[in-house]
Amino acid sequence: MLAQILPEGGATLLRNGVPLYMTLAGVVERLPFDWPQKMSEPIVGTPVVLIDRDIAMAWTPYEFWMDDTLDHVGTDIWSFVKQDGKWIISGLADNHRKPDQ
Repeated sequence: MLAQILPEGGATLLRNGVPLYMTLAGVVERLPFDWPQKMSEPIVGTPVVLIDRDIAMAWTPYEFWMDDTLDHVGTDIWSFVKQDGKWIISGLADNHRKPDQ
C-alpha cells in the first residue's frame, strides 16, 4: 500500500463528528492487516472522478463489511497527483456512519 501513496500526504478522518488528522502513512499503519475477520470496502454507486493534467480527485461512497455484516457506510474523497507518470494518492478525507443513520 505504501507504494500507492505519498507518505507525507494528509488524511482527515471524521469519527463521530470529530476530525482525526494524520499522514497517509499513518492511515496505512493503523490498518489491522492481521484482523481475524474478513474486511471489505466496496465502492457503491458511481464514483465521481475529475482530472486536470497532473492532479485528480475521486468521490467514492462505500460500504464497509466485516465478514458478512455491514458495519458502516460513508464516503471517501481521494486526491491524486501524477508523479513520474504514475498516479499516487496525495490526500484523503473520510467519513463514516452506521448504515441506519
